Amino acid sequence: MPIKIITKLNEDIKNNKENILKFSENNILLNISPNFQCLELLNNKENGALFVTTEEVIYWYEEIQKGISIDYNTISIHAKINDKKCIYMQLNNDKSTIFNENNDVLPMDIINPEKDNNEDDDMDDDDYVIELNFMFENDIKSTLAYEQITQCSELHPDPDDSMDESEMFDINYFNQMDAESEFPEHEPPEPEEKGDIKRQKI
Repeated sequence: MPIKIITKLNEDIKNNKENILKFSENNILLNISPNFQCLELLNNKENGALFVTTEEVIYWYEEIQKGISIDYNTISIHAKINDKKCIYMQLNNDKSTIFNENNDVLPMDIINPEKDNNEDDDMDDDDYVIELNFMFENDIKSTLAYEQITQCSELHPDPDDSMDESEMFDINYFNQMDAESEFPEHEPPEPEEKGDIKRQKI
């Protein structure tokens, strides 16, 4: 699932299985923008834990026994911001449905701060970019986390970026049609000799 609120950690994570868990670190602050009401309990809280697994990225806040898991195909961009010891993520809005632990879809209502007087009141509520910032205390740890997220992301290529066999057939078919429709190159006719001119009866 793209984004899911979880209320317990997977046993493989608790047991620190190396084939599943690739990175973990405590004392992580997560900033979520925009501030969704269903995720407010996790937004800008200190002392969270980040887990990078082969299947998903998990942020867990032990104090309230809640967290979120993020599917790799939901992540459209991830980058390391060196001067802030931060990992930045931008999520794909089309795939960023939020589920609860019962797999129910949650409304993505945004808690808006007081609007500036100059702000356009007609702005579409869906006109936003979902951004996550994982703030580290240690720059080396943020580098290791970024590397593992990159490696695990490569295990989950976006299915929308690949073509199935029927699409490949269609493309090959039309490529062949285009090739056949090209006008053949003709050499100019050789001039006829005078003695070879045939007279036609009128």
